[in-house]
Amino acid sequence: MSAYVNPFITSLATLSLKEWDASIVSMINTTVSLEEGLDSAQQTIILAIDAIGRSRQADAAREAASAAVRSLSWAASDELALREAARLASAAIVVLDVVSFEILLPAFIPFRLTDVAVPVKWAA
Repeated sequence: MSAYVNPFITSLATLSLKEWDASIVSMINTTVSLEEGLDSAQQTIILAIDAIGRSRQADAAREAASAAVRSLSWAASDELALREAARLASAAIVVLDVVSFEILLPAFIPFRLTDVAVPVKWAA
């Protein structure tokens, strides 16, 4: 599994509701063609996982991300959106070495204004 998966999962388990809300509001207000980018990233990730035989790794990363979300005391109110974002980002990390980063970038945008460890250095 990618060296980025464990830091992502570990830091996801410490995500605060305030961080998550701020990041989502920013994402919605500033990201152009968000839905298209997320759809493209998701489709590419699924195809890449199958093509390179990393289904087990991706499934393990997704399950770990889901467990991290379930561990958050506040997540019940926004669990589905957070869980889906975490599962997509964790799967993107698994294929990071074989898929163009520009295609994967939308998978990490929900975590932009958080302390969650994603393989992106965000501009200020």
